[in-house]
Amino acid sequence: MSLLLAIIRLLFILLPSAFGDEADLEDLMNKMTSDVRDFAAEIERVYSDRCTITTLEKCPRTNYDECLSEYPNQYCPGGNVFSVPSCGDGIRCGGLFDFTVSSVSLPAHVTDGEDGNPSPSNMEVKEEICYSRQAEKFMVERFDLDKNYWRNMGVDSPQKFFGTTNGALRIHPARASEQCGAYDATKRPWYIAAS
Repeated sequence: MSLLLAIIRLLFILLPSAFGDEADLEDLMNKMTSDVRDFAAEIERVYSDRCTITTLEKCPRTNYDECLSEYPNQYCPGGNVFSVPSCGDGIRCGGLFDFTVSSVSLPAHVTDGEDGNPSPSNMEVKEEICYSRQAEKFMVERFDLDKNYWRNMGVDSPQKFFGTTNGALRIHPARASEQCGAYDATKRPWYIAAS
């Protein structure tokens, strides 16, 4: 985590300051550090509760898949962060997002079941999906709580995501993917740096 925070700090030092003076930048760095630590604590909490009856009972049919699900409250917010590449013209356009739920992205190597889900024998992936689902409330509430902070900084609230050892990714806000099974969290620089 310290390497990730160092990289974030370096990026903001090298970028032209759109955030005001040095005090504003320091405030931003402290906010991001605090957010990372709070989210890590939440993931540790839900991991420790992964085998409880509540976690296991709430799991079936309550997760949204990035490729197969229609989200209950999706809309097109626009903005710089919440956009997807448009079809061929190089201009960025808004995508459909749902800020009330998170979604799960699974790499192709774990979606080997008959219905495109993890096979019944892959209990570890199912466990990761179920326990990380318990962090959704934290993700949604923190996103809503921090909207004004990020708006005052002149940017959209950042997305929150969590990658598991099997490549599953839980992300908030939820959004549909253009390529199902193509994303493996364990291959991404942010995951490698943090592991």
